[in-house]
Amino acid sequence: LSVTPSGDLEFADYLNQRIRTLHYQQIVTDLAVAVDSATKNVNLGSSVTVRLSLTSSSGISGPVALTVSGAPSGITFQFSPSSTVGVSAGQAVLVSATAQIPATFATGTSTLTFTATGGSGSTILQRTTTVTLNITNLPQITAAGVVSAASFAGGGVSPGQIIAVFGQGFGPNALVSATLDSNNLLPQLLSGTRVLFDGAPAPLIYCVAGQLAAIVPYAVANKTTTQMQVEFNGQQSTAVTLNVVEAAPALFNTTGNQAAALNQDSSVNSASNPAKAGTEIVLFGTGEGATTPIPADGQLATTVFPVPLLKVTVTIGGESAIVDYAAAAPYEVAGVFQINARIPADLPSGPAAVVVTVGTHPSTGTSTIAIQ
Repeated sequence: LSVTPSGDLEFADYLNQRIRTLHYQQIVTDLAVAVDSATKNVNLGSSVTVRLSLTSSSGISGPVALTVSGAPSGITFQFSPSSTVGVSAGQAVLVSATAQIPATFATGTSTLTFTATGGSGSTILQRTTTVTLNITNLPQITAAGVVSAASFAGGGVSPGQIIAVFGQGFGPNALVSATLDSNNLLPQLLSGTRVLFDGAPAPLIYCVAGQLAAIVPYAVANKTTTQMQVEFNGQQSTAVTLNVVEAAPALFNTTGNQAAALNQDSSVNSASNPAKAGTEIVLFGTGEGATTPIPADGQLATTVFPVPLLKVTVTIGGESAIVDYAAAAPYEVAGVFQINARIPADLPSGPAAVVVTVGTHPSTGTSTIAIQ
């Protein structure tokens, strides 16, 4: 018998007059733990999930206990399906660890250490892996939270459209309304808040915690999509992709479905002050799309009143109405359109639905006027 430097065993086979070799191969029992990402970024008020993969090799089977250390005080991770899971040799087991970050919590970076302990008897294995956790307070928005400021319908934005944006992590606690500058322009920065379309700032109308109103820049015309971000005190949200449409018309309402409309004598139309059939009604909306000429973003219409490039039609009570004027609303910001239409003379008294169509795009939402 002899042992080679590599650990193999050699012996003489006298019967066959040969030297036989038994190769030595060490069987290593091991347990591996891995994570889906070495870095996790989470915003205040959101949850964070770390996905772990446990893999046993060469004989380790049975329960494996999972723990996590290094989390900020007050943050607790819950394991799913459990903090103790069964493993079998050669098979991977997936476990999720999730924690909720309070909305009022300190931002910062910490290192999470996940430890997996398994085995039995003299073979107890403990393996670790780390994850960097970044807790931030960035603005948060979604495409679904970007809607028409008139109808609150989503589905895309059009050039010059006044939009409302809903989200988290931006805006002052108290409502702040914009005021015009010396050039009759709305500001692009309001109480530390900005809205960016493809990196360009948009005019703002108001902002408050978690909500703002802005005007889509006319520069998005002829694009199919635009990237929008909200910035607050220098911190920018992740960009969301919005579809750009030719027009997204909607009429402004006062209360309920009552349109913000003026009767022929300039009095406010309402159930207690209806308009006579056959008279003029003045309507206000947004989302008419590109115009000629193209106004400066956020500018008041005082001497030039841009006209929509697309044809504007109106129905009142289901009947076509003659449109006498369809262009920028005088002394309103670019993006507010005004329509002067004649109420069909044969309409009955009561509320009548008004639909404005720009090109092939009918107005969203429900708007009615009161007819005497």
